[in-house]
Amino acid sequence: MEYLRLSHEQARAMIHHAQASYPAEACGLIGGQANTAHLLIPVTNVAANPNSQFQMAAHELLQGLKTIEVAGFDLIGIYHSHPKSDPIPSSTDIQMAEKHYPQVAQVIISLKYQRPRLKAWHIQPGRVDALDLIVGKSVAETPSYRLSRAQQMAIVLAACLSLIIMLSISLTLLPPAPLLTPAPR
Repeated sequence: MEYLRLSHEQARAMIHHAQASYPAEACGLIGGQANTAHLLIPVTNVAANPNSQFQMAAHELLQGLKTIEVAGFDLIGIYHSHPKSDPIPSSTDIQMAEKHYPQVAQVIISLKYQRPRLKAWHIQPGRVDALDLIVGKSVAETPSYRLSRAQQMAIVLAACLSLIIMLSISLTLLPPAPLLTPAPR
């Protein structure tokens, strides 16, 4: 997974859920297809310390997963909020994602700043990668900046060849070195 696409309305709904749950963390499910969200399902946070962690209510989680499946979608993401910290996964977030949902995006809504911030992550065992979070734009409008291995090698080779050519030209443009005469004895 390289990106997650949300509509403006979905992003606003997640932010509203996070703000309404403050100071507790909000949480929910994201259903969709091909990295594009189509369905958000808020779930009650039943964690022992809901202001610093989240745990989805089991019956709501199961009902939400069933709703996503009946609608013909896949679970493509989990969202939760960080009421007082940055939208960066905590060690607890990482452990939970690795254990329960390593194949889906993790969206974190931060309420630390005046304007809420959203960030998407792909958390797999031993690896945490930032995802491009596309809000309101189609994938076709978003250019891909990832280069293939062959393209990367071509750039490195071109840079090396350019450096060699520049050095060669520079050396030919230098004036000849002065003749050194031996010092008198």
